[in-house]
Amino acid sequence: MHPPFPDSSLGGHASMSSATPGLPLGATAIVYCEGQFGEQDGKTANGLVRHSEKYEILSVIDSSRAGADTGLFLDGTANGIPILASLGEAILHAGRVPDYLICGLAPADGLLSPAQRVVLLDGIDRGMHVINGLHEFLNDDPEFVAAALLADVLITDVRRPKEKKDLHLFSGRIFDVTCPRIAVLGTDGAIGNEEQLFATISKGLGRSRVFMVGIGSALVMVMAKGLYDDNSAARLAANVITGIGFLGAGVIIRHEDRVHELTTAASLWFVAMIGLVAGARLYVLATGATVMGVLVLSVLRWLTRGARSDRSAVRRISAAERDDQA
Repeated sequence: MHPPFPDSSLGGHASMSSATPGLPLGATAIVYCEGQFGEQDGKTANGLVRHSEKYEILSVIDSSRAGADTGLFLDGTANGIPILASLGEAILHAGRVPDYLICGLAPADGLLSPAQRVVLLDGIDRGMHVINGLHEFLNDDPEFVAAALLADVLITDVRRPKEKKDLHLFSGRIFDVTCPRIAVLGTDGAIGNEEQLFATISKGLGRSRVFMVGIGSALVMVMAKGLYDDNSAARLAANVITGIGFLGAGVIIRHEDRVHELTTAASLWFVAMIGLVAGARLYVLATGATVMGVLVLSVLRWLTRGARSDRSAVRRISAAERDDQA
C-alpha cells in the first residue's frame, strides 16, 4: 500500500493483478494540473504546493500559466516551485525522472479527459508512479493497468474504498471517548464553513479562526467543570463571553457610513456559546444550535445575494433612464 495521500487522512489503495512493484525510496513528485492551477478544480495541486509532508513537489504542469512561480501565483510569496508547460519540460527541470506523477486536478465530474489520460500514461511509460485522487479509479482501467505492469510502476487510487473484508459495522466505540472537544470540533467547523462562504475572503475569519474560538471556549468550560464549583464555572463562562465581545468588536469594520463584518462578529460570539455548551457536556443542545446556526447563515447568504441582484438591477435601470433623458 502506498503512503497516505498528502495532507489528508485518506489512505490510498493500489490493486494490481500481478506482483506489486516496490515503491521508490524517494518522494520527489511532479503535479499535473493542466489549465486549472489556482482554480477550484485545481485544489489538489493548490494544496500540495503550499504544504506536503509526504512529497517533495518539484514543479506543476499547467501550460496556460507556464513560467510563473506557484507560490507567487497563489499567495503572492515565491516558494521556488515553478509552473511548467509539459511533462517533458518538468522532467528536464528536475534533472531526472521524479518518483511520482500526482494528478492535481479535481474536476466536478471526477473524470479524466482524453488529453489528461495521455499525460498520465506518458508519466507511467517514463517510469513514474501515479497518484490519482479522482473518483475515476485508474486501477479499473485496462489501459492504465497494462501500462503500469509494463513499466513496473504502481498506480494509487486514493479514493478507492477498502476491500469488503476490511470493512466493519458501527461498533459504538465512539461512546467510550469522554473528551468533550470532539463535539465542538464538529459544531464550530460547520459554522465556520458557512461563515466562510458568507464573509469576504480577504476580511472574513473563515474556518481556522472559528475553530480556535470554539475549542478555546470548550476548554475553558471543561477546565471549570473539572477544577472548580458551579459558581466558578459560571464566572469563567461570563469572562469568555466578555472576551469574545472584544474579539468580535475587532473584526467589525466601519467605512464611511456603512458597517461591515457584523455577521462575522455575531458568528464568533455564537460559536463561543456552542463551545461553552459542548464543554458543559450538553451535546444535544450544542448540535441543535449548530444546525440552527448553519441554517440561519444559509438563509442570510441567499437573501444577501438576492438583495445585491435587486440593487444592481435598480442601478442599471436608473443609468438607462439618465441616458434617455440626456
